[in-house]
Amino acid sequence: MSSLRRLSFVACLLLQTIAGVALAQRDLKNIPDPDPEIERKTFIVADGFEVNLWAADPQMAKPIQMNFDPQGRLWIAASETYPQIAPGQKANDKILILEDTDGDGRFDKRTVFMDGLVLPRAMSLVGDGVLIAEPPHLWFCRDTNGDGRADQKVEIAKDYGNIDNPEHNANGLMWAMDNWIYSANFNARFRYQGDGRFTREPTIMRGQWGISQDDGGRLFYNSNSDPLRVDLIASEYLRRNPNFAASGTNVQVAPANLPVSPGRVTPGINRGYNTLDASGREYAVTSACGPVIYRGTLFPAEFRGDAFIAEPSGNLVKRIRLALNATGGIE
Repeated sequence: MSSLRRLSFVACLLLQTIAGVALAQRDLKNIPDPDPEIERKTFIVADGFEVNLWAADPQMAKPIQMNFDPQGRLWIAASETYPQIAPGQKANDKILILEDTDGDGRFDKRTVFMDGLVLPRAMSLVGDGVLIAEPPHLWFCRDTNGDGRADQKVEIAKDYGNIDNPEHNANGLMWAMDNWIYSANFNARFRYQGDGRFTREPTIMRGQWGISQDDGGRLFYNSNSDPLRVDLIASEYLRRNPNFAASGTNVQVAPANLPVSPGRVTPGINRGYNTLDASGREYAVTSACGPVIYRGTLFPAEFRGDAFIAEPSGNLVKRIRLALNATGGIE
């Protein structure tokens, strides 16, 4: 492409983006109130569902990842400095524990398990401790005296991600049913051996943000515009025969640029030139992340085994219905 044509193409994209934002400005006066209780009442949910407020910022301190422990406490990897640290800013990101001590459905106790972190990416409750990803470090941290604060910190890996790109970096740390701990955007898995010891072995690179699995142990992941992929066959089995040409990993389940329907205008997004309609609403996924295969019993039975994909740019969660086909694939 010549320099002139390239400039014309870029100018065209900029004009499309500006035009979409200009149209969307008409509705920007309807921005939701930042008060979390007021905002909660504006959520649009499927029939039979409701939204309850358990906690909100600043109590949660901009959560990156959350996990419940067996006691019902909510553990949060919080990063108020994400996506980057400003010049002269001192990072003090945290691992938090929130508790509901009076049973009213609201967290009323907040404990800082660990602070002084720099852009933590993930966290996983393992054994009697917590795996904490602080690229390029992976730490195993424990509270040995029961005061709620980490007092032991052991490095498990020194190559867990990088310090160059906070958007594309290792994360996930999902403890799977095969007892291996898997990550997105990282090519190794870990197994807890007890007493703070882990083994490590190589695996394939999977996805971008988040990782999940279904009742059959299949791993699911995604990337920004590619909302759902799956390993139909465990990668370690395929690796045993290097001459086997077919692949059962990284299989696309849902089409890229999957349609979405936001409840309001969403002009402040990346790649708005090909993801915004004339009204300023996003019409295709562009920030798909955090895939979850629902395996619980709280929702009606029809939801079990389906995928739920976060799409932050559209302020929505997308449900993808899944089923096994006659050949053992997922559709």
